[in-house]
Amino acid sequence: MKCKRVEKLIIEEIQSDLNAKLKSKLEAHLSQCSKCSSFQERYNSLRSELLNLETPSPSEKLEQQTKALCFDELLKQDEVISFADQNIKENETPLTLWVAFIVLIGLTLIWAFPVLKDYVEDYVVTNHTIYLLMIVIQNILALMFAPILLRTLRLKKITFNYF
Repeated sequence: MKCKRVEKLIIEEIQSDLNAKLKSKLEAHLSQCSKCSSFQERYNSLRSELLNLETPSPSEKLEQQTKALCFDELLKQDEVISFADQNIKENETPLTLWVAFIVLIGLTLIWAFPVLKDYVEDYVVTNHTIYLLMIVIQNILALMFAPILLRTLRLKKITFNYF
């Protein structure tokens, strides 16, 4: 067995159990090689000294400074999160827009069914059919651009006085 392999096995022996065959080869090599047995002794003594060392602890001042910095960082993150929550709430589509959307769809459907029924039966484009298409297109455009207008007005903080 080569010395480099033996050094690795000495380190592995402490970290995990070696099988019986490897352990016997390791012991045979250590009994013949003074260099590897010296390495094992130095490694074991260094390991025991390191295990006996006391774990250092930070000073009170360092602990307080670290806690204060962490607390400040958490407050900054909370402010960023709350600001992001406000932006999300401001950019949400308002309930009134959804109500208007549902009302317009309902009115369009109520008015559209008789006109569409006449068109399907006769395949004739009448004034009623043209009016229906104009209203549908107008509603689609209004509903499509309403969120953009609302966001623009919120950004500019424009208020309307109705009275």
